[in-house]
Parts: sequence; structure tokens; C-alpha cells
Amino acid sequence: MSGRKKKKAKRGKKSAWYESSWLSGLLLLAVAVYLGLSLTGGVGPWWTWVSGHRPDSLINAENPGGPVGSVMSVGLHGVFGGLWCWVFPVYLAVLGLGFLTKKNQILRPLLLRAIPLWIATTAWIAQPGGPFTAETGARFGGGVGYFLAMGFHKLFGLWGAHIFLTVILLAVILIVFRPWLG
Repeated sequence: MSGRKKKKAKRGKKSAWYESSWLSGLLLLAVAVYLGLSLTGGVGPWWTWVSGHRPDSLINAENPGGPVGSVMSVGLHGVFGGLWCWVFPVYLAVLGLGFLTKKNQILRPLLLRAIPLWIATTAWIAQPGGPFTAETGARFGGGVGYFLAMGFHKLFGLWGAHIFLTVILLAVILIVFRPWLG
């Protein structure tokens, strides 16, 4: 036998306080509530750039989230569009609740279904010559949907873009809702 001391066994696998899932969940919930509050303040007319007008100011001084909330609101509206901008704070809130309850594995399939649905619906809404004017389509479809729809319009023309975007939207709706449709 050697004279070395044996290592003491660790008495538990406690993680540090900053690695805890409840803290992540709580922070995600706080950010989700803040973004939701910021979205209620409205945005400046960011969608007027489609028709060549330059908006005076995108920052809403009366936003309940302050200037940072106003910038976040413009960013969410610009990326996700007026219809889908509320999904991001809701997703963060559900993710935060998942971390709090340690059951966030169910969110991955929902996210993988929501992304194609978001892209297909925003592109269909923002298509030129579609159901909305160019400014309204950009407002509700966001920048991603507008530029994707413009790409289809440039490649396939007006009616070709309508056909392809409608077929893509219907296919995505069927694929996304297939588990619930049977």
C-alpha cells in the first residue's frame, strides 16, 4: 500500500446557480413579456420604403418599452411581419415555461413546423399583384416575405409567382397540419 490519500468522492452533482434551468426560464419569460409589451406600442411606417418613401422616424417615443422596446418592435415587425411578430414573444414564453418545468423537448417539432409556415405565409401575403397592395403586403409579410416574393416575381413573372407561391403555401399547410388532419 502506498501512503497516498484516496480522493474523496464528490457528494452531489449540484450545478452552479448560473447553470440552473429555472434562471434561464425566468429570463426568457421576462424577455417575452417585455417584447409583448413593446409590440403594443406600435411602430413607425417602416413599410413605406417599398414605394420609395423614406420614413421620418421609426422610433416611437410613446412606446411602453421605451426606445429599446421601440427598436425591438420595429425589428420584429420588419423581420416577421405584422401577422407573425407576436409569435416570437409567445415562443419565448413557452420556451421559458419549458425550462421552468424542465419539459422543453416538445417545442422542437413545433418550431420545425412554424418556420416553413411563417416563410410560406409571409411570401404569399407580400407577393406583388397579390391580395394586398405592395405597402400592405410588406407591412404584414415583413422584409423576409417581401424579398422572397419579389424573388419569385422576378424569376417566374406575375402569374408564375402567384401559382408557385400558392402551391408552396398549400403544400406547407398540408405538411404542417398533417398530424392533426389525420
